[in-house]
Amino acid sequence: MIKLRFLIIPALAITGIALSMYTVRKQVPTSPVPPMSIEPPKSPFPRRIAGVGLVEPASDVISVGSQLPGVVATVAVLEGQPVSKGDVLFRLDDRQTNADLAEARARLAVEERKLAALKALPRAPSVAMAEATLASAQAQLVDAKGRLDRLVELGPEAAASRNERPRLEYERAAADAAVRRAEADLAEVRQGTWPEDMAVQEAQVDAARSAVNALEVTLERETVRSPISGTVLAVEIDEGEFVSPGSISEFVALGDVGALHVRVQIDELDAWRFKPDCKAVAAPRGGSPARYPLSYLRTVPYVVPKKSLTGESAERIDVRVLQVLYKVDVPEGTRIFPGELLDVFIEIPEGE
Repeated sequence: MIKLRFLIIPALAITGIALSMYTVRKQVPTSPVPPMSIEPPKSPFPRRIAGVGLVEPASDVISVGSQLPGVVATVAVLEGQPVSKGDVLFRLDDRQTNADLAEARARLAVEERKLAALKALPRAPSVAMAEATLASAQAQLVDAKGRLDRLVELGPEAAASRNERPRLEYERAAADAAVRRAEADLAEVRQGTWPEDMAVQEAQVDAARSAVNALEVTLERETVRSPISGTVLAVEIDEGEFVSPGSISEFVALGDVGALHVRVQIDELDAWRFKPDCKAVAAPRGGSPARYPLSYLRTVPYVVPKKSLTGESAERIDVRVLQVLYKVDVPEGTRIFPGELLDVFIEIPEGE
């Protein structure tokens, strides 16, 4: 017969374990699972591909920067402001450029006046002066010839001929040279500006004009204008900030929001099931009941790494996606914004 203690001790142990479990369970608070505050969007298609869509302007987002470094003097636009092509977005400090431009224009004016002076040659007073110099030289030559001829007529027996003749011959030769020099000077004056001198001065004018044009282009580049007609989406600069070309930050973002596109990222595992002619709808996040029909535009034929990650522990970080662009039709009374994320559902035909 089994002893009583072999039954009582195990029974007491089991009872103690049960009481301990009951006590621990009562002491540990239990929180009820709260209901979902926002119902996730549901696909209208029984078979579908799901993707994340980014709303973009029809023109894409255009980040307008500066081609030149400088300090921002004026910001002429605000977020949400409509602009036309060519409207001023912001201006850089252009005081130094204006000063250099004024100096270059003055230099151009000087070179142009020099060219005009060369084109005005020969001047009548200069020609008259050269002609008078030639006439004077000719008169001196006639006088020198006359005095020499009279000495020759006296013959070698004249008392003064031996001493005077060399001097008079020298004076005649000098007068003859003066006549030739006066003739050459008159010919040069009548010639006006030589073609070579004119070409050099014209080149000087062209160089001065090029310097003015370069500074005018620099001045125009210091005024940044809108390349399209659209809406200002973001302004990331303020007056007094220094900007430089090639900066990774966008200064002013523009886009044509008259029509909106959705760039959908489809997981590479579902890419093979995608068909361009399948129906697609987009649903806004936050529990909105609105659904936006999508019209296929094009597929980017290059699979890229996924850029937007949710951070969930079960999410793959090595996901690559196929990007598909759709045009979104926004019904009356609803509105979506560029940069907004939408949940997109694409129908899969039966048999796929």
